[in-house]
Amino acid sequence: AVYLFGVTLARTLPWEKKILREDDQSWDNGRRFVDSCGGDFSSDTGTLESPGFPGFYPNNLYCFWTIKSEDGTPLTIEFTDLDVEFQRNCVYDYVMICDGPYVTSPPLANGKLCGNFKLLGFDHYNPPKFNTTGDEASIVFRSDYMNPKKGFRLKWTSIGKYMISIYLHSSLFNYQ
Repeated sequence: AVYLFGVTLARTLPWEKKILREDDQSWDNGRRFVDSCGGDFSSDTGTLESPGFPGFYPNNLYCFWTIKSEDGTPLTIEFTDLDVEFQRNCVYDYVMICDGPYVTSPPLANGKLCGNFKLLGFDHYNPPKFNTTGDEASIVFRSDYMNPKKGFRLKWTSIGKYMISIYLHSSLFNYQ
């Protein structure tokens, strides 16, 4: 991984499944690492949770995950739970979905998400859902030094897998 001022800028390398945490005194070359924060997934379906979910996430995290569909079709990403410290511009804690494999890829959802379903105008019956234009996405999660919340859980499905499911489902009910 590539670091600038203690923040991960580039993709997590396959053997690195840990990420920076700055609030601990046991530092390794100025960096403290936490398990389960960052990584690469290559799968048509899956679930991703913030560290500590459904308990509180740790302070001072910067996590970066990439997701790539195996079948090469775009992804649908849906939050099944979201509770991140709210601030109008999401400068403290946030989740960001990028339309591509890099932190510099264009963001979906108008940028950063923070708060919860109710604050964002969603509910558990109508959760936030986003579609990528390609077969890769990246998820960034950032927490500051205080006010941790429950975090998030999201699931992804490749659109190819989703379309097959719809076809099979509709075929069962339209059988003549």
